[in-house]
Amino acid sequence: MKTKKSKKQREDDILPIVKSIPSADILDFTWLIYGVVKIGKSTIFSCFPRCLNFMWEPGAEAISILKVPKDKPCFKSWDEGVKAVKRLERKNSRSQFRFKMVCFDTGEKSWRYCLDYMIEEKLGAHPNEMKDYGVSWDKVIKEFQSLHLRVRQMGLGFGVIAHETTKEFTDWKGNSYDRIQPKFSKNVAAFYQEIIDTIGYYHLVGRERMLQIRGDKSVVAGTRLDGRFLTPEGFDIWKEVQELIGKEPTKRRRIKIKELSKIMRKHQIVKIPMGYTPQNSYANLVNAFNNKQRCIFDDDELIVKKGGRIHNMI
Repeated sequence: MKTKKSKKQREDDILPIVKSIPSADILDFTWLIYGVVKIGKSTIFSCFPRCLNFMWEPGAEAISILKVPKDKPCFKSWDEGVKAVKRLERKNSRSQFRFKMVCFDTGEKSWRYCLDYMIEEKLGAHPNEMKDYGVSWDKVIKEFQSLHLRVRQMGLGFGVIAHETTKEFTDWKGNSYDRIQPKFSKNVAAFYQEIIDTIGYYHLVGRERMLQIRGDKSVVAGTRLDGRFLTPEGFDIWKEVQELIGKEPTKRRRIKIKELSKIMRKHQIVKIPMGYTPQNSYANLVNAFNNKQRCIFDDDELIVKKGGRIHNMI
């Protein structure tokens, strides 16, 4: 017979005693993949097992894909997307559905529909015309964010697709430079940067399709998945660092951790070859996620020089 818990016991139930264990399933994380048109962004998400693609704009007619709406090229309004999420909340526990991930194709188009919906149904005018010190913009952003959070609260992974754009920036010395980044409005970019675990830039290097997951001054990319996207040697170093961190801190151990961390940087995967088929692309992504890719591919000249032979280096 179960005993009724006291108020204090119920409150203590939400407090952790030990650290959480990071998921080892690639589907549990959030992904943003952006790049030029027709390079394979939608196609790679079609290979994620049980990924449901929310089509906010047409473009997947030639792909075998799980998508909503299932009988039309794309949604025609924000409200249609909201209804699809409601159905997902009601039906995803049933055996014939049980999706594991949702992908927004594209994120920027979903934002445009959200903004149109708020103007027509809630605000009556564009937020810039309201002159209410940003209150209307906050309402639009809250509506946009809420749909994403409902997906995540179902325990589903999340992906978003974007086109690329190039913007000019100026560094602290006054020198200008171009940076490739996802084509998002300011509010959309800020939101996705907060929730996305890995941003990948899908592009061509010579004739090779590559997914860059660590950025630099000229490309926006990155991952916050600790202990992932390392070469096998890098993963061994990472495990050694974790063991040292778990022990009582001493000056010698702190120095050792610093030294190992510097070495580990040289084993962080920069680009992932995407192969020649959708299945090959996804398999290579999973391989890199699981720390089995042997080359970091940080040298574009080497990629061009090796041509098709780079796949022997994965």
